[in-house]
Amino acid sequence: MNFKLKTFLLIGVVLVSVFATNNFFVFRGEKKVFGFLNSGRVKAEKTDLSGEGLKRDVLASLETATNLKKEPMRNWKVLDPELSAKAAIVQSLDDYFPFYHANIYAEWPAASLTKLVTAIVALDAKSSLSKVQIKSGVMAVDDAAGNLRLGEVYNVEDLLKIMLLTSSNRAAAAIEETMGGREVFVRLINKKASEIGMDQTVFFDANGLSSLNTTTASDTLKLVRYILKNHPEIFKWTRTPSFLVQPVNFAESRVVGNINPLVNQGNFLGGKTGTSVKAKENLAAVFSLGERR
Repeated sequence: MNFKLKTFLLIGVVLVSVFATNNFFVFRGEKKVFGFLNSGRVKAEKTDLSGEGLKRDVLASLETATNLKKEPMRNWKVLDPELSAKAAIVQSLDDYFPFYHANIYAEWPAASLTKLVTAIVALDAKSSLSKVQIKSGVMAVDDAAGNLRLGEVYNVEDLLKIMLLTSSNRAAAAIEETMGGREVFVRLINKKASEIGMDQTVFFDANGLSSLNTTTASDTLKLVRYILKNHPEIFKWTRTPSFLVQPVNFAESRVVGNINPLVNQGNFLGGKTGTSVKAKENLAAVFSLGERR
């Protein structure tokens, strides 16, 4: 193979590689410049192809492409965190950048993080589950959070807000009972977890009271991503400091407050706490960090 042919092939490989990685490529036409940027969008505009006009447009497009790829830089003056947590994961939800991973596949009691999956299943069934009644079996659950009363009937979304903001076990039990009882509902939430890809997660009730409900930090990240994509209202509700609720069969209304202390933090975008003797304290939360979540 002669030198000219080798050179031609090398240039071809370089150009194809640049195009395939979707960075930036310029086609010169009579009055057009096409820029392929990291976002996958194609920019086409009339421009001056002679001299400074073309140079300015190309440099601006290259700068945009570079900015889209920019990753955070570690500040080595800041030491690694000292955690008492058994597992932790901090990761960008927009570009998958991993900030911190520790024991992310370690199984741990889910506690009230279970209620996030309960909310998903209830919302998926909202067309057939418009109202939920608080019955005697629900009142037998040892939990006064949400101040639910025997005989009250709620719109499912209002009851879900009570469940998520106050972490009401009775609210979760009411949904469980209305959707066929524990055995049926447990099958539903485990099926949903499997669909989400939470392969290391298992549930035995709707509220997280069972210490047999277990999950991992890795699976919790999958759950957070699923909620943001399919049911963003869940996190929107959980960043609300309080809301006014009224049963559909009673005239009296009351204010329900959010027990999550992060709700007053400006960069908090929603999430759920979980507490139990074995789990101690769990947290699944979304925050803003610059332009990232």
